[in-house]
This record gives sequence, C-alpha cells and structure tokens, in this order.
Amino acid sequence: MEKRYRFLDYYAVAASLGVLISLFSFLSSEPRPIYAALAAALAATAIVALFEWTCGYVKIFVVDDEEVVAVCLGRRRRVASRAEVQRLLLEKFPLYSRLSFIGRGKAGHVEAPDYVAEKLARDVSAWWDVDVDEALRPIPFLPPLESRP
Repeated sequence: MEKRYRFLDYYAVAASLGVLISLFSFLSSEPRPIYAALAAALAATAIVALFEWTCGYVKIFVVDDEEVVAVCLGRRRRVASRAEVQRLLLEKFPLYSRLSFIGRGKAGHVEAPDYVAEKLARDVSAWWDVDVDEALRPIPFLPPLESRP
C-alpha cells in the first residue's frame, strides 16, 4: 500500500511574501531606475532560491510498506526505512510538528503542520507496527524540561 502526503509549506510562502513586500516598499521609497533594477533582481533571486530550497513550496512525502520518501522537485530522498525504525516521536510545536523516526542508524524526521504530522504518525504506526510517543514543545529552541539542570 502507498499513500502520498502533500501540503503547502507555510513558512516558505510567508518568507516569499515578506521578501516581496519589503522590496516593493523599498521601490516605492526610492524611485531611481538603478534601485528598481537592483530590487527586481534581488526579488527574483530570493524567490528562486526559496522555491528551490523548499521544493516548490509544496512538500510531498510518500509512505509505503517499507519506507518513507520525501519527493523534492522530482528527486526522491529516503527519510526512514521500516527495518531501521523502532519507535516514532511526535513533537508538537506552536505552529508545526515534527515526526522523528527513531531506531538503528540515522534518525530521519518530517516537519509538517499538526494535522499532517498526526495523520502520518498514525498511519506509519499502524502499517509498521511501531509505537508513537508524543511530546509537547511550547518553545522550540529550549530543551525538554527533563534535561534541564
């Protein structure tokens, strides 16, 4: 069985809109042609870089019976393999959630909106017969309360 999870990358869209708004406000304050050309070139470069870095503003994950794969502009990257995963950790942050695949070897992870990460965790847990641990992280850059001195 194979299932695709496709969703919009909200952070990339917000960053692109922020770049466009700031450059348009710069253009309106400095109406010289050289500044307009420079701002247009910077805007195009920023949008192309964000588009490439964020896989076209749309994240796609494919889950089947043996592995989880991230698809980015036609390229496939394995996130986790069923043979290596022993448990799942679903970390809930204020805006996004992170689903970490923990086990032997390198642990992969998926960052997605809450509803996508929860659905992915439930499906992978049921298909691969692994347990899901949930953790609430109200502030993402602080370590968990248990590990603080």
